[in-house]
Amino acid sequence: MSHPREATIYRRGALLLALAAICLSVLLSGRPAHAQVPATAGAAAGAGLTATLLPDSEGADRSRLAVDWQGGPGVRLRVSLGTPGRASRPRVADQVLVADQVLSAGANLLDLALAGDASGTLRMEVRGASGRLLRTLTRDLGALRADSAFAWPASAAAALPGLMVGGSFDQVGAVAADNIARWNGGAWSAFTGPGGNGTDSQVSVLATFNGDLIAGGGFMYAGGTLVRGIARWDGSDWLPLTGSSGTGVMTYPFDFVHSLQVFNGNLIVGGQFLNAGGLPANHIARWDGAEWHTLTGPSGTGVNSAAVWDLTIYGGALVVGGDFTEAGGVPASRVARWNGSTWSALAGGLNPGELNGLVMSLVNYNGALIAGGYFQTADGVQADNIARWNGSAWSALTGPSGTGVSAGVRDLAVYQGSLVVGGEFTHAGSLAVNYIARWNGSAWSAFTTAPGTVLNTSVYAVTVHYGDLIIGGGFTQANGAPTDYLARWTGTGWASLSGGAPNGPVMELFSL
Repeated sequence: MSHPREATIYRRGALLLALAAICLSVLLSGRPAHAQVPATAGAAAGAGLTATLLPDSEGADRSRLAVDWQGGPGVRLRVSLGTPGRASRPRVADQVLVADQVLSAGANLLDLALAGDASGTLRMEVRGASGRLLRTLTRDLGALRADSAFAWPASAAAALPGLMVGGSFDQVGAVAADNIARWNGGAWSAFTGPGGNGTDSQVSVLATFNGDLIAGGGFMYAGGTLVRGIARWDGSDWLPLTGSSGTGVMTYPFDFVHSLQVFNGNLIVGGQFLNAGGLPANHIARWDGAEWHTLTGPSGTGVNSAAVWDLTIYGGALVVGGDFTEAGGVPASRVARWNGSTWSALAGGLNPGELNGLVMSLVNYNGALIAGGYFQTADGVQADNIARWNGSAWSALTGPSGTGVSAGVRDLAVYQGSLVVGGEFTHAGSLAVNYIARWNGSAWSAFTTAPGTVLNTSVYAVTVHYGDLIIGGGFTQANGAPTDYLARWTGTGWASLSGGAPNGPVMELFSL
């Protein structure tokens, strides 16, 4: 991250013959996908429509739905969650998880904002271009979870998911990789298409949407193709996000994409840009898989100041963090909420009334929204760069050692029940932690018994990859030993990843 926080694939499934089409289409397409075979035989199936839930490595507030549509193109999917017993028809009170999502014939992979303790009836509706209902599939969510147990088939070994790493580098270990690479647990590989390797500038954020890996950053080209700050990897090539109005979001050399989030079946894109696909957007836009759209409410479009640094979902709404003081024309200090049609503030926000301040990272932890960045107060409460929103009010993270952290927070993650905080700080409260710390809900602690020998400079990205805590950043040493830009927590100290290290800073980590 320069002052971009540079932080902030997916799995596929098949169940016997009902989901074999997903597995085959993934493997034969060459996508870097997770063709998985459920260990049990109870996936949801309907005439021409099959679905199963995939586990997500990033936590309990997100799931992935693998959908096999054995019909024609040009259809759209709606997924909603109703209360238990409401399987016969959708109700007004149902929670919409995916709205009007374009379906491809064959395998589709969708992200769902679904809490780990959510219950009810999952309803999937496919409608044609005229709006006529073509297929409906309903399943009890608990039963669907129970049916969706997965085991890796031996034939899929070459396509195992990995840790995706983005940043500013041109080599990882012995592999030439321009700003993005994949680690399979022992070796590195690059994302090279027919037109070239990786991107022509920094990769700041990674996500998945409609079964493709999405990369955002300050690049104009990916794989030799003009993409303007955002591109999708389909398993063999980099492709632009082009609608009828234009391609990507970068208009000027200083534009960039820094945040991605799937919300209501659309990909939300945030960063520093004024246009998205040629449409006036003001630093945030949505992509529906075919066209670009703005986030416009009754009082305005987007946010009033660059940039949007992070996005998450909390309380069923999209939460946006950045530098701004207005969202959609509504006063909102550095953090705002979008419900799909209107913007609103989260009380007084962060650093209200001040000229400076920004939110760099947002995450859900223990039922609360945690915001980290560069700010001193949260709605008038002293917070020191990190604060908690409980749905109605802000509070500080205060323990026996003190409040907040001593400098900027760049990324947040949840690991083994604790909140992990990475950034530019050296202290959490008064406790020496050296750029990374954890919060257990009541107290701060360091990741070592000898905090003076942890990392030698900043952490920009934090993620959990198959049970391991991985960090990336600008550091070149951990525990006094060389650990270039990337490290894994062993339980007692930091260690390098096997296969070598990047030759430049790591800004983003994404676990598939």
